[in-house]
Amino acid sequence: SSDFPSPGSLVAMRLLALLALTFTGASAMSSITLGRTHMTVKVREDKVLYKPKEGMMSATYPVFEFDKAEWDRMVGEATDGMVIEYDVESHSSSTSAGGEGAVPEGGFTHPYTKCKIKNVVKPLPKSKKG
Repeated sequence: SSDFPSPGSLVAMRLLALLALTFTGASAMSSITLGRTHMTVKVREDKVLYKPKEGMMSATYPVFEFDKAEWDRMVGEATDGMVIEYDVESHSSSTSAGGEGAVPEGGFTHPYTKCKIKNVVKPLPKSKKG
């Protein structure tokens, strides 16, 4: 038997390496604009969750997780219109059949993204007229 991998396993190894690069932060920075922060930002003991579709009817309910110490240092008090630029540390997704009422074909999707904050752009204060 040979010590070298077969051509088929070489292709598989290359695909695995490509996937590893894709899921280890080798992607471009992403950003989200916070909205309805009074109901979409959930502060926990060690993390902050942003759930942009909280309280809305949707087929997809994404969750963005941030480290609480990093959030406190870089974001502070969340306000509507604030833009958070982040790198994806990890991403997963699940589906659920849902509870009562209409359920989309294939169920509800719950993408979960763990984020590392890179930059925060705070909205300009609204000018008062009068």
